[in-house]
Amino acid sequence: MNYKQLKKEVQSIEMSNEMKSRIITNCNLKKESENFNMRKHPLFKKPLFFVGLLSLCTCFTVSAITYFGSFKDIKNFTGAIISTAYEQATNEIDVHIETENNTIIVYTTLLYPNKAPYSEIETLGIKEYKIVDSNNNVIDESKLTNAYEIINGKVTISIPLHNTNSSSYKLIINSFIGYKKADQPLPIMGNWELTFTI
Repeated sequence: MNYKQLKKEVQSIEMSNEMKSRIITNCNLKKESENFNMRKHPLFKKPLFFVGLLSLCTCFTVSAITYFGSFKDIKNFTGAIISTAYEQATNEIDVHIETENNTIIVYTTLLYPNKAPYSEIETLGIKEYKIVDSNNNVIDESKLTNAYEIINGKVTISIPLHNTNSSSYKLIINSFIGYKKADQPLPIMGNWELTFTI
């Protein structure tokens, strides 16, 4: 019997108005209680569970994309693998610079020194860089610097300055290169841009 039928039956019984009112109130309370219990039913909880799970997966995915690069095979014209490179390392290497005696001092910190590929290399240099002026004209560029020893995840690299006057410039590093005895050099790709003034 539903609520409307019950109410109709109660109205037809001869009793005091106060008693009828109490019965109808009790029926209302029972109906509200059933509705509340339905909201606690597992079917109502499942969407919240899936939303929570989706949020957690998204956080892990974004974290993985943001912080860690990946290895890539380098192939020759026949398709044979001849070397390996490490890509998307921008967020894994922290770089600061200073200028001194016509030299850029590049202070480099490996943020994950115990993680491959950083744990596998002994020295580090800059593979490709360029220096541009405030109008984005290329003032200097080079394919390779000297390699310097990595000590406690840090290395200091020197770049000589040529063709520069007193002005503001930008150093753009496209890749570092890591070395270890008896291993092939490992290019570490990314994008680091730093401004400096002479």
